[in-house]
This record gives sequence, structure tokens and C-alpha cells, in this order.
Amino acid sequence: MENKNRDPQKSITGAIILILIGVVFLVKRLNLIEIQNWWALFILIPAISSLSNLIQDLRRGISMTAVIAQGILGAIFPAAIAAMLLFNLSWEKFWPIFIILAGFSLLLTGFLPAGKGLESLIQTIQPWLISSGLAVILTGSLFFVQTINFFNINKFVPNWWGLPILVAAMGGVIAAYFSFKADKKTKTGINLLAALILSIPGFFAILGIQANLVFPLLIIAIGMVLIITFINQK
Repeated sequence: MENKNRDPQKSITGAIILILIGVVFLVKRLNLIEIQNWWALFILIPAISSLSNLIQDLRRGISMTAVIAQGILGAIFPAAIAAMLLFNLSWEKFWPIFIILAGFSLLLTGFLPAGKGLESLIQTIQPWLISSGLAVILTGSLFFVQTINFFNINKFVPNWWGLPILVAAMGGVIAAYFSFKADKKTKTGINLLAALILSIPGFFAILGIQANLVFPLLIIAIGMVLIITFINQK
């Protein structure tokens, strides 16, 4: 007797895997694209499974949650590794892609809606997660354009690593703005202070300022933030 309770999701996942295997062997036989390490297709199995789960959740009308975000990330990382192996891409040139994907995971986490548990915790640091994700994506992108010899940013900004630091620090400024609007003076001061401390090395790197000036300027900056915080509390 036919099993009517058979999970269609597993059937779809298996069918997609079979189609991919067939396509790879067909392309290999026709010599259309040079494909090596065909066994890397098996790395795609968890990616296809995660993608199938994601499609089912979206069809059921489930909004973005930590589980769905995990499903997206569970698909893109194995897919990237499999692509590197299948097309025999140089790890020496394409390793920054994984930094970009790590940044994307942070960025995606930062856009999770408010909720209970993990989502509630994420909401409190949402601006920091988004800015950190953008900073990591920028870092990976700048590495990538150099490893593939597309653009040499060192000619224009020798200490370019300061740029992602400034992007990450913007999360503190945005978080401070929302805290100030919510009349949370302590959180406003903490976020401003954290943003300031984080941004100083970035500014110094880009401007090429001597490192021995960091400490006195940092003390001045902390004092200014404390003054602003005390004034706002009155």
C-alpha cells in the first residue's frame, strides 16, 4: 500500500540532488565546463536540504526568524565550498568570499524582527550587528578585489583596514540615537562611548596619525562623552 504520509519535502530534496548529479555528469561528458572533484556534489546535500526547509517555511507564511536565518546560512556556506571544489577555483584568490559570507550572516541576523529569546536579545544590539556585518562584508570585498588583482586599494588608502572599523562603529552611533529617543540616557552614553573607542583606531589608520597619540586623545574623547551623558541626565 502506498504511504500517503510520505514527506514530499524529502522527495523534492532527493530529486534535486539527482538532477544536479545528472547535470554535472552531462556537462562533464560534453566538455562544456571544466568540472573537477565531482564528489563535492555531496557537500551540497545539506545546502539543498536547508533550502528545501526554507522554501517550505516561506510557503507556510512563516516570517523571518532565527530558524529561517539559520536555514539560509546553512545553504550558502556548503554551496560556496562545493562551488570552489567543483570548478577548481583557487583558494588563494577566492578565500575572501567566506569572509563576505560571514559578514552576510551577521547582517542577516541583525534584521531579525523583535521576539522572544534569541530574537529579543538580537534586537538590543541590532544596529551593532548590522554595522558589523557591513564591516565584515567590506573587509572581505576589499581583500577579494586585491587577491584577484582587480583593484589595489593600497595605492589610495594604505591603511584601508580602518574603513571597516569606522563602518562597525556607526552601529554604536545609530544605537545611541535610538536609545536617546527612548529616553535611555545610560545606554546612549554607553553606545556613544563604545562607538568612539572603536572609531579612533580607524581614524588614526586612515589618516596615518602616530599611534602614541591614541591614549591622550582617547582620554579626552571619553571625558567628552561622559559630559554629554551627564548633561542629558539632568
